[in-house]
Amino acid sequence: MSTIRLRYRCVWSLIALLVCLFATAQPPASDLAVRGITAGARLQGSVNDLGSVTRLDATGGYIFNRNWSVEAGVPFYFVRPSGSIASGTGAIGTNALGNVYLQALFKRPGETWGYASLLTVSAPSGDKDCGLTTGRVTADWTNHVEYYAGR
Repeated sequence: MSTIRLRYRCVWSLIALLVCLFATAQPPASDLAVRGITAGARLQGSVNDLGSVTRLDATGGYIFNRNWSVEAGVPFYFVRPSGSIASGTGAIGTNALGNVYLQALFKRPGETWGYASLLTVSAPSGDKDCGLTTGRVTADWTNHVEYYAGR
């Protein structure tokens, strides 16, 4: 592995660690006081023998009450093939926008059980030549049920 690639991975890992530390350092707010405009950013990445993919996701939305919220997001991708893949196939890295999306979240927290439902709809705004979109509107509906069993 080259020194530049190692530095690149170390820098991105350090940035992700700092973002996580600052994000979790905030005290939790009361459920009743949480409403209004929200904004955030997420940095996610994956590295394997084929290369690395890093996603920087900028989001903004509105929290209506403790049960309902909406959010819109724009992901930006940094894709880098490994040296062996690049030399063997001629693949090159890219930086490009992904599909913009809109999410609606319903959550029902409770003392013994909880439920959350997330509906995500994305528009085909990503670069199709880079493989960052299917070229169609997509939808995903995720549900989550949990039970608090104590220790």
